[in-house]
Amino acid sequence: AVTLTLVDQSTDLMQHRESISALFREAFDRDLDPATWEWLFLHNPNGPSQVALWHEGGRLVGHIAFVPFCFSNGVNTDIAYRSGTVMISSSAQSPGLLAVLGQALQSRCADQGRTVFGFPNANSWQGFKRFLRWGISPMALVDLPGATILGITEQLFPEAASSWRLDMRDAEQRRWRLARPRVPYVTMPGLVTSTHEGVE
Repeated sequence: AVTLTLVDQSTDLMQHRESISALFREAFDRDLDPATWEWLFLHNPNGPSQVALWHEGGRLVGHIAFVPFCFSNGVNTDIAYRSGTVMISSSAQSPGLLAVLGQALQSRCADQGRTVFGFPNANSWQGFKRFLRWGISPMALVDLPGATILGITEQLFPEAASSWRLDMRDAEQRRWRLARPRVPYVTMPGLVTSTHEGVE
């Protein structure tokens, strides 16, 4: 039997933590860092994430998460969801899982009037463009020395103007963003930087 589960409460997501960790290990060949997972999914001040889970024969074989972030245009604030942690098991029998899971979450966010954005890596950005109809800005594709190729997606919804930025003025937002485990941040007046795979 196959089942699609949409999770939008942290307490419900906790029930799947062990199977998510196992799928993460298979997908990325390393263990899921529990502190980072808790920071992102349990301690997010912007609310619970939207997570799509696909089970086959009782085993988790597909996972996509949309994580809420607070944005500001200098006057108003709003919540937008960042796509992340796309995991499809090599043993999955159902075709097109990226499309199935992604479309399910996108539909839910669209019903709520929420924008979705993300940074699909070199392995997934074609799938996001083809199956989820994301607009990929070629000007934003960068190849940092020694780092992963990242693509900054254009906004899904036209009303999300380019003037919107991550809200770092709010003290709670800053504390949470800068509390990500094992990420060294350097703060300067008006600027926060971190290192990604040796590149600042």
